[in-house]
Amino acid sequence: EILARARTHDRREAPSFVALSCAMADGDVSVPQCRGLREVVGTRLEPFLRGFEERSFQLGVQDIVQRLAPEFLVACSDGSHPIVWTLRHREYREMFEEQLGAILEGLDIEREELIEWAEALRGLAEGLEGDSELPGTGGVRCADFDEFLKALTASEDYEHFVRVMFHAAAKFREEEADGEQGTGLLQEVEIAVPDGFGPGQPLTIEFLGATYELVIPDGCHSGATFRASVPVAPPLPLHHEAGN
Repeated sequence: EILARARTHDRREAPSFVALSCAMADGDVSVPQCRGLREVVGTRLEPFLRGFEERSFQLGVQDIVQRLAPEFLVACSDGSHPIVWTLRHREYREMFEEQLGAILEGLDIEREELIEWAEALRGLAEGLEGDSELPGTGGVRCADFDEFLKALTASEDYEHFVRVMFHAAAKFREEEADGEQGTGLLQEVEIAVPDGFGPGQPLTIEFLGATYELVIPDGCHSGATFRASVPVAPPLPLHHEAGN
């Protein structure tokens, strides 16, 4: 019944694969749900992801990602991330929650109904081969349903969010440094010396998803900070990853 309502409420022409490819460019980095459309175009699952293509929503997400990007030009030396990153993920996630609510309202579907429906379809998919069509979905393969769920919930994944922000932060730093002399772009970062470390010891730090090994300078003991310059790696495309 839910899928029938989704099909009834969405009468727009399905986008071409060319259009989908365009949507999977820069906007897709910030709005991962768009990547799941390829697997469900023309099926009854399509409306649940199509709503994330709304232009105003994508612009809003891109705006918050670009605005927050400088906060992620931070080196982490103890394996943990700044607590503010968790708060920023909450802001990011809430935007997607609101958009999903608007999508469901347009389809006349309650959130609880969606959850029950997804659980029921997942149970059906577990008992079928990956290439089998999932009953009632209008042509979705069981394997593609799993990808649909991953796309629908990708914004909940903190690790995915951090990769999105690292990508945006690297691009921000490159744009900021436009015209700087030299072959390699560097970023000066402040590093806190963790407990149990002291002068002359090697210290592994993480910056924009890459790891670097530094030597703690003289006079820097646990709790102290020092500054170092680390490379800014060129931002790499965020591909469709399992679980994200």
